[in-house]
Amino acid sequence: MKNLFVLPLLAILFASISVAAQDKSMMEFNNVAAKDFSTEKFSFDTSHGAVIIADVGKSSFVTNSKGYFSIVYKHQRRVKILSAKGFDIATVNIPLYKSAVSDAEELLLSLKASTYNLVDGKVIETKLNKDDVFKEVQDRNHSIRKFTMPVVKEGSIIEYSYTIQSDFLFNLQPWSFQGSYPRLWSEYELNLPQFFQYVFLTKGYQNFHIKDAKQKFQHYVVRQTSERGLSESDNIISLSSTNTISRWVMKNVPAINEETFTTNIDNYTSNIEFQQSGIQFPDMPYKNILGSWETLALELMKDKDFGADFTSTDKNWL
Repeated sequence: MKNLFVLPLLAILFASISVAAQDKSMMEFNNVAAKDFSTEKFSFDTSHGAVIIADVGKSSFVTNSKGYFSIVYKHQRRVKILSAKGFDIATVNIPLYKSAVSDAEELLLSLKASTYNLVDGKVIETKLNKDDVFKEVQDRNHSIRKFTMPVVKEGSIIEYSYTIQSDFLFNLQPWSFQGSYPRLWSEYELNLPQFFQYVFLTKGYQNFHIKDAKQKFQHYVVRQTSERGLSESDNIISLSSTNTISRWVMKNVPAINEETFTTNIDNYTSNIEFQQSGIQFPDMPYKNILGSWETLALELMKDKDFGADFTSTDKNWL
């Protein structure tokens, strides 16, 4: 009789473990072993010369020294180089937003990058030299930090991670689940306090492997410092929030390439974007940032990445 009860319990236990394993990438960042150089267990299009093994992004809100909130965005990526055709992915551009009217700019923190090669059965790591990271100005509101991974050759694994801290709350980082290289695992997580509201915009035709949200209680302490520096007269505000933690995952996402008949490849690429719509702190009036839904619809139709192709006087897209 005991066995009759134990066997179903074991079946439930193994099923739970299997489901949990499918809910996260089986890859561990910052831990490259010899077995990771083999791609036999994966099925993907090798014609692009590289494959993104795992791509993980997370955005959350923290209090800052200016008496308000900042967004912290963390990005980790591992790539397997298959042939010389995929060498382009070893050159990395990190975009940073900057103010056009002041010196304020998003901060790039804790950049780490390494190339791994398998030599005589041993994993050899070559770290990126910080002096090989360059700054380029794109336009009045954007700059990039650019670097090329060292010692890249066919068969290399490249891995990099970085953190961006931003005081521009309207610039919540978007996420692309798809691009010019296949992705085996692409994941984005957003930890959003209840004080801030955003409109979520998704595009593309790939199905989500995971799309869920859960609630979590979180406490924030905001310290508004006087101009003289820290003092007993500083205004300390304690805030409690029921945060919403949203998580999106796609698996085995094929590469997408621009075709001759495609007017805007971004309209077909699977991604998620955010537009700040409002702010409301406890005992404070609601601040409408985006405007009405009618205003939102008009703005979206003007957006070159959303509806501009359909409102353009150029009817070549018909």
